[in-house]
Amino acid sequence: CFKQLNCNGSCASFLIPQTEGAELEGQYNRLLRTKLDEKNLKHVAIISPFIEDIIRKDLSELHTIFQILIAGDLINTAPRAKRPELISRTKQLIQDGELNSENLKSLAEEIHDSISKIKSKRVLALGEPMVVLNDYLNDNSFHKMENNNCQVVYFSVSEAMWMFWYDYLNQNKNCDTNVNQNKLFILRNELQAISKILKNKTPFSTQITDLVHKADETIGYYAGAFARYRHAKMLLPPPNIDGIITANSTYENTGVSLDILQKQHENEVGVPILNLSFDGDKTDYSKIETYLYYL
Repeated sequence: CFKQLNCNGSCASFLIPQTEGAELEGQYNRLLRTKLDEKNLKHVAIISPFIEDIIRKDLSELHTIFQILIAGDLINTAPRAKRPELISRTKQLIQDGELNSENLKSLAEEIHDSISKIKSKRVLALGEPMVVLNDYLNDNSFHKMENNNCQVVYFSVSEAMWMFWYDYLNQNKNCDTNVNQNKLFILRNELQAISKILKNKTPFSTQITDLVHKADETIGYYAGAFARYRHAKMLLPPPNIDGIITANSTYENTGVSLDILQKQHENEVGVPILNLSFDGDKTDYSKIETYLYYL
């Protein structure tokens, strides 16, 4: 990667969002900056905004960011073989400034038609975001499941971010203005309009505000690393889910805590749960095969 960045002084940049909390993510941009400087790559920029600040942006800019997140969720909902082509088309829409509500609805209709033909078990993939969404970090476990005729329903990044912003405004009353609350209302309506098109194949919860209420009832203000969302989503999964797999790095504090809390609420879930942890070594895929067999 560093060799590729030696691009005759031309500008390149890394986007590494961080939060205002104490999570490890806030250190990654500093570590990478140190490594780049050691390689004499000072021309490479690092953009590391606080994701809390995004909700305070102009509505049109916020809406664009949120639509990109929804597009990513839609692509993850599509059959794996179709995703590269959808990514290419979506990137072109973004570059042309044409990623809008109508195009997202068309994309949702297309994806619904493609996954409606799939007759297999639907398993919700939930947990530490980078582990769930990065094939390398989960040892291609979800990729293998999809290759073995299992429909993996990845948790929704746009839904998690909406709840993150909702909680941020709720806990920072100086930011909890009518303008910001109206932004959340607009984003929620867009999310639910897309979910309605996907019908019983949606990765989204029926009512996103139900996730907030469920988190309030069961986990309170444990907010680190999307803990409130992850716990509430486990208790209120999307429709027609046959099972849930949580995927976390081995010693992630939030994952360890949620596994403990899960035992208090397992009867509320209604589907079998398999908790997986990854430490960089090869995963014993037989655990997943056994789990899927009993599903």
